[in-house]
Amino acid sequence: MRLERTPRRRAALALTALVDVVFILLFFFMLAARPAPAQLLELQLAQSADGTATPAPRTLVLRGAQVRWSGRDWPLVELVAQLRAAKATSVELGADPEAALQDLLRVFDALGAAGIRVQIVSAPA
Repeated sequence: MRLERTPRRRAALALTALVDVVFILLFFFMLAARPAPAQLLELQLAQSADGTATPAPRTLVLRGAQVRWSGRDWPLVELVAQLRAAKATSVELGADPEAALQDLLRVFDALGAAGIRVQIVSAPA
């Protein structure tokens, strides 16, 4: 006697439940993970061989949105023109705490476009 086999049905996978589990795990790990602490960028200030700060003839100080050089505040366009006239190839830039990052970047961009190299120094008190 020969028995006929009935074709086997494949069990359908329920992907909806699998997707739900994946999202629940994703939310769990997102909420349970601690963000990494912010890392500080350490800048080395210019120093001479004996460890003291080097005096710079071309030191600019950014105070608020104003750039101070040679005892007076300069508009950025005039400052770049004066530095070009003085044939300055590099300057030192210090910024007080009230100076905004956007202003500092604006000065960097203007001096860099003029071919003047900028080095960060601590702002004089």
